[in-house]
Amino acid sequence: LYGAGDSRAMHFYGDHVFKHKFHRAEVVASDILLTSSDSLAIFQQIFPASKLLHKGPNFSVSILTAQFLNPATRDQEVPQYVILDLDGKP
Repeated sequence: LYGAGDSRAMHFYGDHVFKHKFHRAEVVASDILLTSSDSLAIFQQIFPASKLLHKGPNFSVSILTAQFLNPATRDQEVPQYVILDLDGKP
C-alpha cells in the first residue's frame, strides 16, 4: 500500500496485513502496489515495465456526500485507485 490512507478495511477484508510503504525509495520492482491513480504516471515512469492490473473507485462511508449519492456527479466525487505489478511479469 502506497499513499492509500490508513484504512484498515484492506487488512480486514483481505484477511492479511498489508505493508504500508511511505517513501518511493521503499518500493521495489518485485512489488504489487495499491496506490491512488494520481501516482500512476510516476510509478510507470520509474518502472516502465509495470502493468496496470486494476483501476477502480476508492470510496468510504466518510465521503458519502450529496455529490456522491447523485449518480450523475459520483465519478467526479470519488477518487480512483490502481493496482500495479511493477515488474510486469506474470
